[in-house]
Amino acid sequence: MTREAIYGFIAAEKTTYPVRLLCRVLQVSASAFYDWIGRGSPAVFDTDLDDAHAANKLHDAWSQHRRTYGARRLTAEIRDRDQHGRTWNRKKVARLTRLEPCMYW
Repeated sequence: MTREAIYGFIAAEKTTYPVRLLCRVLQVSASAFYDWIGRGSPAVFDTDLDDAHAANKLHDAWSQHRRTYGARRLTAEIRDRDQHGRTWNRKKVARLTRLEPCMYW
């Protein structure tokens, strides 16, 4: 569960339960929650969009190879396919595959 989802849940339930109790149960600091409230709507960063596009490409490559490739083979495959000159390393590919819920099932 992401921090944004946790903070959104706390914001929705703060009329029912005390904020400090919700923060303690969900293991986030109350000051971080209030900081999130003060910032307003969550910002979408370019890295988040890049990661989403990269995860999409990884999933396509993984699906085309009968869902058998691991992080090392996917890295090599994506490096061969990439025409935009992005840097792909094994650790980034492994991180993105961990974030993708349906990969490796």
